[in-house]
Amino acid sequence: LHVLTATKDKFFANISHDLRNPMSGIKNISRSLAENFKLLSKGDATRMIDSLEHSSQHVNELIQNLLQWARSQNKSYQYEPQPLLINESIQKCIDLNREKASGKNIVINYQPNGTNKVYADENMVQTVLRNLITNAVQFTEPGGRVDVETRPGTNALIINVMDTGSGISQADQDKLFRIDKDVRSIGSSNEKGTGLGLIICKEFVELNKGKLMVNSQPGKGSTFSFTLPYADGIENYNTIKRKELDKISIIIVDDHKIVRDGIHSLLLGNQLMEIIGEAADGYELLELMKERSPDVLLLDVSMPGMSGIEITKVVKRDYPETGVLILTANEDKYTLT
Repeated sequence: LHVLTATKDKFFANISHDLRNPMSGIKNISRSLAENFKLLSKGDATRMIDSLEHSSQHVNELIQNLLQWARSQNKSYQYEPQPLLINESIQKCIDLNREKASGKNIVINYQPNGTNKVYADENMVQTVLRNLITNAVQFTEPGGRVDVETRPGTNALIINVMDTGSGISQADQDKLFRIDKDVRSIGSSNEKGTGLGLIICKEFVELNKGKLMVNSQPGKGSTFSFTLPYADGIENYNTIKRKELDKISIIIVDDHKIVRDGIHSLLLGNQLMEIIGEAADGYELLELMKERSPDVLLLDVSMPGMSGIEITKVVKRDYPETGVLILTANEDKYTLT
């Protein structure tokens, strides 16, 4: 506990230092602009405003990363995995960095390779990609290149973010993901890094059942790679989106009207379900299903004419996508063959 407390004390001391310097700059520049704006040349005023903007961006990035890290530590960050088309997430983060990369004459290259559907929390993945791509642009010399690629792995998709920047020594690589080590660096255009982003990336990747890795040599650029599990065994992404919008359609089948009315009243007002019809027997049901087959049948077992078991066999043969829920007060066991 003592070691953990000391580690966090050092970490917050670093964060405090990172906040204090740009905030002091913002304060001094703002005061100077307010007091001397009419006396400043256009060039001096522009430089001061640019400096104010850069300092504000640095503080905003630090605060956002700090809030995300704090939420992950106290478990208040909701982990909500879903089938995710990673190509779209990558493109969004590249688009966010286009202007910054263009200002440094850096090319960001990404050629989607397949649909690349993974199972992960979209917000966490966006945070990881945004940090890695932003860092790649930040530490790449003007005129350099950043490449993003996806590669199929055995059990997971591999996402690589590669740059032609200054690279990282092995000694610093060992410290990158530790809050007790200060490995903050200055970008190729004097951009300041906080070191917190990569710590968040590691935690978010691991929460999504993946792994974050780095491969780098000084003077030869860096490659940050992470894995995400495939969305195997999960319904097609578009189908899931459709089902989120559509209600589940139901037909109630029972020879007693009072029972049908009772089930209807129980489901009335349910936002997820829609009763599209009622039938008193199997023959009436099959006529209804010629016009529209429901997602689910609520079906009685003991009915005149065709029993619930016989109806189920016909429905599963002719309408295999329709689910059947058999309702009965009879304790006898029924077997479908």
